[in-house]
Amino acid sequence: MQRLMRWWRGHSPAEKATWGAAILGGCIGLIGTLVAAIIQVAGTNSEPTASGATAPVTTPQTPTIETWTTTPAPTGYPSDTDSPSPGPISESPTPDGPTAEPDTALLADLDQVYDDNNFAGVKATRIGNTLYDRSPGMGCLTTRSMAVEWNTAGYERFSALLGIADSDDEGSRIAIQIKFKDQDGKTLKSGVVVSLGHPAQVSFPLGNATRLRVECLADDKSGSERGRHVTLRLGEATVSRGTAVS
Repeated sequence: MQRLMRWWRGHSPAEKATWGAAILGGCIGLIGTLVAAIIQVAGTNSEPTASGATAPVTTPQTPTIETWTTTPAPTGYPSDTDSPSPGPISESPTPDGPTAEPDTALLADLDQVYDDNNFAGVKATRIGNTLYDRSPGMGCLTTRSMAVEWNTAGYERFSALLGIADSDDEGSRIAIQIKFKDQDGKTLKSGVVVSLGHPAQVSFPLGNATRLRVECLADDKSGSERGRHVTLRLGEATVSRGTAVS
C-alpha cells in the first residue's frame, strides 16, 4: 500500500488525472457489465405478460386431491321405525250385476207404457182434505172408457187412494167407475166407484202381471147426455214386493 502511495505521489497532476479517468471508466464499465448480466439472468426466469412486460415465473403447485366419504341415503322416514306401515286399504266389494230395484216404488216413478192420450201428469193433490204430494192423474169421460197402463213387472202388490180432487170443477156432478186389469185384460180386482168426497182405498196383489191397466168411465149423476170430463187421481199410489208386501 505504501509503495502504491509513493508511486502515486511520483506522478504529475496531469498523469494522475489521466489515470483517474481510466480507473473511473473501468469501474463504470465493470458496473455496467454486472448490471447487464443481472438483467439477462432475470429475463431467463420470467415470461411476458399481456402488456408486454415480463412477470416472474411461478413454480406450479401440485394440486391437493380431497377425498369425500359418502353416507348412504336413508331408506325411509324416521317415523317408519316408530310405527308399522299401514296395510292396504280394503274396499267394500261392488256387487256384480244390475242394481236391485227398491221393495216399494211410487207409481209416479214407473214408466207409462200406454194411455189414451189422457194421462194427466203427476202433481200434489188434495183428496178428502188430505194432501198427496205425488199423485198420477188420468182423464175420464162420460162417453167412453179410458185407460192408462204402467210397467209393474217384478212387483207384487198395488196400493193407492183413488178419488177426485177437492178442487175439481166437475167433481160434484160425476162419479167414476174404475177397473183394474193386467196386460192380457184379466181382472186383478173388482171395480170400485169414487166421487167427490168419497175416495176409495185399494190394495191388491198383482200376481204375475207385467202391466197394471187402470180403466175409468165417468158417470154424470145429473142425467145429462152432454159429454163431461173429470180427472181421476191416484193419491200416493205405490207398488211393492218382498217384505214390503203386507
